[in-house]
Amino acid sequence: MRAPDFLIVGAARSGTTALCRLLEQHPQLFLPAIKEPCFYVFANRKPDFRNGKFAFAITSEDKYKKLFSKAPLTSQVGEASTPYLYLYDTAIANIRKYHPSPNTVKIVILLRHPVDRAYSNYKWRVRDGREPLSFEAALEAEQERRKAGYSFDYFYTDRSRYFEAVKSYTAAFPKVHVILYDDFIGATEKTLEHLCEFLEVDSAFKFELVHDVNSSYTSRWPWLSRLLTTESKLKFQLLYLLPSALRDRLRHRIMRWTQSEHKADVISPETRTRLLRYFQTDVEKLSELLQRDLSIWMR
Repeated sequence: MRAPDFLIVGAARSGTTALCRLLEQHPQLFLPAIKEPCFYVFANRKPDFRNGKFAFAITSEDKYKKLFSKAPLTSQVGEASTPYLYLYDTAIANIRKYHPSPNTVKIVILLRHPVDRAYSNYKWRVRDGREPLSFEAALEAEQERRKAGYSFDYFYTDRSRYFEAVKSYTAAFPKVHVILYDDFIGATEKTLEHLCEFLEVDSAFKFELVHDVNSSYTSRWPWLSRLLTTESKLKFQLLYLLPSALRDRLRHRIMRWTQSEHKADVISPETRTRLLRYFQTDVEKLSELLQRDLSIWMR
C-alpha cells in the first residue's frame, strides 16, 4: 500500500487548507479527502483533551494507508496535518517508525508571522464558538489551560514558536522546503512553481487560484457555531464523502450566514508590541537557520 511521498506540516492558520486546495488540481499530485489525518502524532493512541477532541484524527495504521489507496501509481501522494509542526518530536519519531522509507519523505513547512498566526488561531476558536475569552485573557490563561488538559489548539503563542520545530525537521530529513505565508499570498504562482520543483512534478502547471477557504470571522451566534462545529467521527465521515470544493462552498455559505456585521476586532498596539518582544529571539534564530531576513516580522 502507498505511503506519503510528502507531508505538509505547516503551522496552523498559515494557509495549509488553501495550499491543499491548489495542489489537488495538479494531475501529478494526490491528496486524500481528509485533511489533518494527524496519524504521525496520534498513531495507535486516542486523543484525550478536555477541549479540542480531534475526532477526525486517523489513529489506525491500516486506515491511514487506505487514505492513499486510490492514488494513481504515477502520482506523488501527500497529506497535510498542522499538528506535525507543533508536536514535532512525536511526529518525527513516528514518521521514522511507521513510514517504510522515511529518508525519502519530502517535508513542506508553511510559516506565518507569529503574532498574526496566534491571533488568527484565536479568531478561529471564536468563530467556532469555542473561545469565550478576550484575546488578552486567553493569552493569560494559556498556561493554566495546558495544566487543565486543553488541546494545543488553545496554545496561541506557543504554537507560533517555530525555530526548534524547523531545526528538528531540517536535521531529521534531507528534503525540507519552507514557505512563508507572505510569499504564498503575495507571490502565489511563483511559490507554487518552486514547490512543484521541490515535489518533482510539472512546475509549469497553471493553477486556478482559490481564496478564503478557511477564514476566521466573528460569529453572530456563538452557540450555533459551536453546534455546527461539534466534533464527532460520524459527522466527519459524512463530510469527507463530499468533494472538497463542495465542502468549501458549504463552509462559505455558513460563514456568510453566521458572520457578525460588527467591525472585526484587531489586536491592541500594546498587545502586539508585547508579543513581538516575546517572539523576537525565536524569530532571530529562525532567520539565521533559514538564511532569510525576517526582520519585517519584528516591525
